[in-house]
Amino acid sequence: MQDEGRSRGCRGESFYILHQSKLFVGPYHGKPACVEINLFGKSVCATAFRHGAVIVPNVDKWEGHIACDGETKSEIVIPLIITVKDGNSKSIGVLDLDSTLLNKFDEDDLNGLRGVVDTLVSMTDWQPFFSMV
Repeated sequence: MQDEGRSRGCRGESFYILHQSKLFVGPYHGKPACVEINLFGKSVCATAFRHGAVIVPNVDKWEGHIACDGETKSEIVIPLIITVKDGNSKSIGVLDLDSTLLNKFDEDDLNGLRGVVDTLVSMTDWQPFFSMV
């Protein structure tokens, strides 16, 4: 991880929240984000939602990448996972960060962002959003 200019190159940060079989954009910062993402596609967000966090050093090499912003070069996506009433875990959305730089994100970023996501998930009352929580 490069310490100097670490925030340089970040283009957008978006939360996507599950509704039926799609992820819909929630709070975001940066250029307008894609409004909805199909969970059954090959996009980075759909893959992270279904299988876990994803770091993409070069989005042009990701089959199925959705180019919401043509200037995006790399991406990191972390699922939002809650514990439901029966004690099982359920993904309810993702945090998606885009960069105009290749190879912007690494394992240090992933670990830090997981901490942010875990704190957000644990401090939020999801009951109004999901009846199964």
